[in-house]
Amino acid sequence: MTEANQRIDMHSHFYGGGLLETLQSRTERPYLRTREDGALMMVAMNDEFEFTDQYHDHRVGLAEMQA
Repeated sequence: MTEANQRIDMHSHFYGGGLLETLQSRTERPYLRTREDGALMMVAMNDEFEFTDQYHDHRVGLAEMQA
């Protein structure tokens, strides 16, 4: 790859500004559910994944960018 066509992937899965509360209030996909072990899960279109602070807390995202 030459210097002219090098890329940096800047995309991020960050959800902010009230989305957490909106997803918690939903009962159809996408929505959030709490597992028996206390983990918060995002039930998305085809699968589910753990919905950690990195997805909705801007402080976590800013700290990651700073690092």
